[in-house]
Amino acid sequence: MAAVLRQTSEKPRRNGSKRKRSVNDERGKDSSTAKKTATEPAKRRHETDGDVDESIKHMDPGLLADHISKKIKRSFRDLSAVELGDKYLSQRIFSDTTNFDAPRSLQNLPLFLEHISDSKEDLSISGGDPGSPHTIVVAASGLRAADVTRSLRIYQSPDSAVAKLFAKHIKLPEAVDYVKRTKIGIGIGTPQRLLDLLEKDVLRTKKLKRIVIDGSHLDQKKRSVFDMKELLDPLTELLSTPPIKERLDAEGRRCSVYVF
Repeated sequence: MAAVLRQTSEKPRRNGSKRKRSVNDERGKDSSTAKKTATEPAKRRHETDGDVDESIKHMDPGLLADHISKKIKRSFRDLSAVELGDKYLSQRIFSDTTNFDAPRSLQNLPLFLEHISDSKEDLSISGGDPGSPHTIVVAASGLRAADVTRSLRIYQSPDSAVAKLFAKHIKLPEAVDYVKRTKIGIGIGTPQRLLDLLEKDVLRTKKLKRIVIDGSHLDQKKRSVFDMKELLDPLTELLSTPPIKERLDAEGRRCSVYVF
C-alpha cells in the first residue's frame, strides 16, 4: 500500500516537470520569434540602404574620369587598347561636385540636386513636352531606382512627374507608353532601360540639363554601378549615344554629368 502511495505521489511531480518544461519551451520559442522579428526589419533596411563609397565626393572631374577608366579596363580585359579608348569617358563631361560636403547618402540626394541646380523651383518644372526630362538619374537596380524615386518625390508637381522608369514589374512596352504620354521632370532608371528608351525615341534630350549617376551607392557585395560589367557597359554606351553626346558636347555646356 505504501509503495502504491509513493508511485501515485511521484506522478504529479513528473507531470509538473513536463508542464514547466513545456512553458519554458514556449517562452523560448516566443523569445526566439521576437528576436527574429526584431532583426528582420534591420536586415531589410540594410539591403535597401546599402553602404556608401565616400571617396567619390573627393574626386574632381579628372579623378572621376581616371577612376571610371580603371573600372572599364578591369571589366573589359579582352578589349584592345583602341576598343577600350572608345569606352573611356572624357573628363570634360563631368562637373565638379567636390564642394558638396554632405555625405552621399540617399537622404542627401535632394540637397545634392538643389546644389547643382539653378534653383529648387526648377526641379519641379518639366521640360514641357512628354518624355523630356531636365534631369536623369542613373541607378544600379530596380530596387535602388524605387528608393531614389521616393526620395525625390518632393519635386513632383501636377505638370512634372518624378518618374521611375525601371522595375521588375515595369516592362519596356509599359515604360515606352508611359514616357510617351507623361511630362517628366526627373526620370530615374537603370543604364540599360534609359538606353532602351532613348533608342525607342520616346525619351527626349532637348531639355536635358543634368545626368546624375548614383555612383557612391554600394550594394550588399560592396559594388557600385562602376564595378559591374552588366551596368558599366550600357552606362558608357548611354553617355556616348548621339542624343546624349550632342547635349554633353554642345557649346555652353547645355548638359553635364554629376556623380553623386
